[in-house]
Amino acid sequence: MWEGDGTGRERGESPQAEEKREDKMAGWQTALQPEGGCIIIVEEEETMGTSSHTEMGGAQVRVNQETLSHTEMGGVWKMNGTDLLLDSDPRYSLMAGNLVINTPVRARDSGSYQCLATNPRGTVISREALLRFGYLHEFSPDERSPLTVTEGVGFTIPCNPPQHYPGLSYRWLHKEFPEFVPAGNGRWFVSQVTGNLYVARADLPDVGNYSCFATSRIDFITKSVFSKATLLRVNSDASHRKYSPSIKVRFPSETYALAGQTAQLECFAYGK
Repeated sequence: MWEGDGTGRERGESPQAEEKREDKMAGWQTALQPEGGCIIIVEEEETMGTSSHTEMGGAQVRVNQETLSHTEMGGVWKMNGTDLLLDSDPRYSLMAGNLVINTPVRARDSGSYQCLATNPRGTVISREALLRFGYLHEFSPDERSPLTVTEGVGFTIPCNPPQHYPGLSYRWLHKEFPEFVPAGNGRWFVSQVTGNLYVARADLPDVGNYSCFATSRIDFITKSVFSKATLLRVNSDASHRKYSPSIKVRFPSETYALAGQTAQLECFAYGK
């Protein structure tokens, strides 16, 4: 029987290969236009690892100042509404008007950034660019209690995902790695909101260990962790009783989405 240890190591990857992959990914840089009003997400080195398309060593964040005029201008950067004193911290530097933060730290560098650009005709201020740090912690190391159900009856196995930012995608492992619970066959459903596994009705072959598999994707970084296993037991029912449908996953009464954005509504019921 398979039981997850929560390492998140890729399939068939040895500890030595994992170490080489992390070394290869060390050092990265990202850029964003503050005028876009977007969010910069930085992977925390101690929890997410770092990655780059560059050959530079050490993590680095670069926030771009959009060119506002062909004439020479002066620029001031603000963090959370306060002027950044670039000379006071050697991690700060300017490159062609872009603010560069070397080796960003969550406690010091999280927040909103804006650029004030000035020339003889006046001053303009950019929209905010939010700098947030992505992370995905490990699942709880505590053992999970076994679950016993009756054949033909629906059941739920909670995921209880670890702390994370931003959102996660979820799958469930069954028995041996990498055997995943089948998706889209109607009897199984994995909520992408809670991560919980829902099964419309229990069949005898469903017995075994189940582990929640959570994945975080930020730009070109991917990390996955999995929970301790939940052992499922299924008691046979010779009467083969039929059960009326019962909705267990409901979408909210109101859902908001931006124009052009994909919206997903979840609904799932027990029963045959």
